[in-house]
Amino acid sequence: MGCVGSSPGAGPESGSIGNIQELPIERKLDPKDFVFSNRKAETLIKEPGSIAGQSFNIDNCQDCDIYLLDYSAAVTIDDCQDCRIFIGPCESSVFLRDCRKCNIIVACQQLRTRDCHDISMLLYCGAGQPSIETSSLIRLGCFRFYYFELQRQFEAAGLNPFSNQWSNVYDFQASTGPHWEFLPLDSKKALLKPLERAQAEAEPHTESQLNSVESKNQCASDPFVVPDSCGPQRRPPGQHVIVTISPASSLEQAYHILQQISSEIASAELVLVQSRVLHASGSSASANKNSNAKTSSSNSCIKLEFVYQNVSALAALEQACASNVVTPSVKVSVQQGGNVEDESSS
Repeated sequence: MGCVGSSPGAGPESGSIGNIQELPIERKLDPKDFVFSNRKAETLIKEPGSIAGQSFNIDNCQDCDIYLLDYSAAVTIDDCQDCRIFIGPCESSVFLRDCRKCNIIVACQQLRTRDCHDISMLLYCGAGQPSIETSSLIRLGCFRFYYFELQRQFEAAGLNPFSNQWSNVYDFQASTGPHWEFLPLDSKKALLKPLERAQAEAEPHTESQLNSVESKNQCASDPFVVPDSCGPQRRPPGQHVIVTISPASSLEQAYHILQQISSEIASAELVLVQSRVLHASGSSASANKNSNAKTSSSNSCIKLEFVYQNVSALAALEQACASNVVTPSVKVSVQQGGNVEDESSS
């Protein structure tokens, strides 16, 4: 004769006491886990999963290499000097204040700098205009960085990698002279240390997870999440063409097209001027819910504006667009002439 409750279905369910279900125990957040403050000459890494959509503050750091390799709600960077900083996808604003001589790579919904000087930045800005206030010697280029979890984190932060307004800058003091400039197109040297070097210098507990990230990276050929664009202010001479991909959630198709023409892009026969997400009315997607790669409505689309130098480059682009790798419901069209600004204002 067995114990009471040992027969199938006679006892309480696993994880319960009697008829009372046990609730999962939530880990209590420690504010100290979401701050780097008063650090000097250190390598500081928050690995994937360690921030998980919380806000983060970086304050009074000098000569540090800082990597936030996770998505966040908001990030504030104050009083940093001679630092190299990576900020993973941020679902709202990154605010940079009173910083000097820093190199920064950042992906965010909105960016604002105030009282900063001598900052080089590779930027993804999903909505509105990156704002520069009482700052000087700000140098901007298009976001360029990769690790294995980055695309998933863009989705978690509600950011569409193809909705990038990094070059659409608003300078509050523009009347007193230029306070920002573009990083040279041919300057591809890294603003930050490679991740594998940073992990070797970081605290030992970060190494195992970052090794996993790096080993996966080695399987990809020049991987990217955000397409590298030159910005409409620097359109090179040549013929214009716009590729439209709908709906805007069709990221796989957009990546496929860019990968198919990678050799033409590398040789500058094709130059990506800008990538945007637009509604059917032509207006830019400017809110999280509109540009989210997961929830984009069927009446929105990705617009890729190229300049091409010869007919063979155009033919390569048209061939790439004719190859549908997703489903028949994804529509791709190629239109010669015009630019994204004309369509946005129509």
